[in-house]
Amino acid sequence: MAERAAETTLPNNQQNKRQNNAKKGSRSKKRFTWKHYLLLLIVTVIFSLWVGMIIGYVVLGKGTLAEALNPQSWWHVIRIVIG
Repeated sequence: MAERAAETTLPNNQQNKRQNNAKKGSRSKKRFTWKHYLLLLIVTVIFSLWVGMIIGYVVLGKGTLAEALNPQSWWHVIRIVIG
């Protein structure tokens, strides 16, 4: 009788483990970790700065878009600001 009891509980235990693993896997795929939020924040800040610099250079500074995307133009601006 003890063998039958062990046989009947073993599949239930395996079934419960599978259900728990399935639940854990589905939950972890839906959640963002703090690393995801940090990466999203960094990308958003860099993109916002880039767009702001282009708008400032083209609209306020009366430059062209080609000049705004030229790295030498930005090194010149940095040299002016730093001194």
